This record gives sequence, C-alpha cells and structure tokens, in this order.
Amino acid sequence: MCEDYGRHFIVYRKDMGGQARHDLTGLLGTLRRKNLGRIGEEVPGSDYQGLQQCLSDSPWEHGPLMAQVAGEAARQLG
Repeated sequence: MCEDYGRHFIVYRKDMGGQARHDLTGLLGTLRRKNLGRIGEEVPGSDYQGLQQCLSDSPWEHGPLMAQVAGEAARQLG
C-alpha cells in the first residue's frame, strides 16, 4: 500500500518513502504512548533523527497526498 503513495515523498530527488513508511508503521503500531523516540526504538531500521527530519524538516507537500487519500476513500465509499 505504501508504494501507491511513495511519489509524494520524493523531495529534491531524494526518496523519503522509507522514512515515511517507518513513521506510518510506528503510528499504526501497538505502542500506547507514541512519540518519535519510542517509534524509533520500536520500528526496526528507523532512527530518531531520520523520523524527525521526515516529519518536521522535510519540505514534502501534504496537500497532494491528502487529495489522493480523499479521492481513494470517496471511490471506496461511493
């Protein structure tokens, strides 16, 4: 599923999709209290600095991503 959204996480020709996948895995995981530090510890292959960069500092545009999600939800729900 993440592959369908990967194009939204390419910033200045750098693919941030791996970091976005780690973020999503952590946010959807079973941790009761979620923050970047805990997600970095819980999700294999992730690290705090990479998560911080992707969520806070990376200039990827959330608008096109949300438009794609909304369009797919509308098609599914009718």
